Amino acid sequence: MSIEHEVVGWSDATLELDDTDFAYAGKFRLPSGKAVTRDTDTGDTVAVLSFSPDRADPDGVRVRYFTARDDLRGEGIGSSLLGFASDRLLERYGTVRISVNNPYAYEAAHKAGFVWTGDTAGLAELVLRKPAEDTDTGTDERYVEGLRRFADRDLTDGEEGFVRRKLRD
Repeated sequence: MSIEHEVVGWSDATLELDDTDFAYAGKFRLPSGKAVTRDTDTGDTVAVLSFSPDRADPDGVRVRYFTARDDLRGEGIGSSLLGFASDRLLERYGTVRISVNNPYAYEAAHKAGFVWTGDTAGLAELVLRKPAEDTDTGTDERYVEGLRRFADRDLTDGEEGFVRRKLRD
């Protein structure tokens, strides 16, 4: 499969996604900025994310949701889209933040160049940012520290195995 990424709207885009193929599909029906990944052979959307200005930081933007089609999870498409979109967002904003609630999203954000801030939000979501600030020394140690936060949680068997493998690497 060959893919391409695109920002499809900066503020008021909506997308209709199949609830059986995408987690959080309903969230993408709400107006916000959107970026998508499409299969260039079929034109099908295979990953999507939404973003909006960060109410707490006038020079910042937040990625609100991102997901890959269920049958393509684990293929690196979500982290690729997150990297592409965050680079485009940094052309307009000083900081991109994302809050994640599972180790898979944490790993995808890390691969896309995000660094855990050491902060949490909401229901124990880890807050990551891009670019890293000058005070973010020891980003490898910070990554492991964030991953350990997930190890202390009630995880599915798959998530637990994933975290154990990552902590051994």
